[in-house]
Amino acid sequence: MDLDRLAQLPTESIEEIRCNHVLEHIHNPEQVWCEFGRILKTGGRLEILVPHFSRGWLSGTHKRAFSLPAFEAFEVEGYAPKGQFILVDKGLRYAQHTSYNSKEILIAAPVLNWLAGQSTTFCERVWCYWVGGFDEAWFVYEKA
Repeated sequence: MDLDRLAQLPTESIEEIRCNHVLEHIHNPEQVWCEFGRILKTGGRLEILVPHFSRGWLSGTHKRAFSLPAFEAFEVEGYAPKGQFILVDKGLRYAQHTSYNSKEILIAAPVLNWLAGQSTTFCERVWCYWVGGFDEAWFVYEKA
């Protein structure tokens, strides 16, 4: 969907939004976040997948990098009403793309991704600098 057309959608008209590698390409994801909150029905589901700041965002078309606390900042900075979204789940993916990962890393990816899920804070503060960055961060929200 063309994100410029979100404003044309009626309020609370969508039950589920899946945003897969989109927000990093736009200048103002905060505005899109607000529109998601407006058009999503109460109890609706919002799934977001973005490149992680430590490795996955290094593309000439990307405008912004994301970390796990990034979307919490949208509430804190007033882009979305506090408590509008309830975080259901979040995580990191270490190895996702075959274009630059070795066969060994891809075989070990499920284990590395499981380890990353054990302490995402440790992973963002230590692992991504010592072991290597993460390809993706993902979030699942429910509208309150």
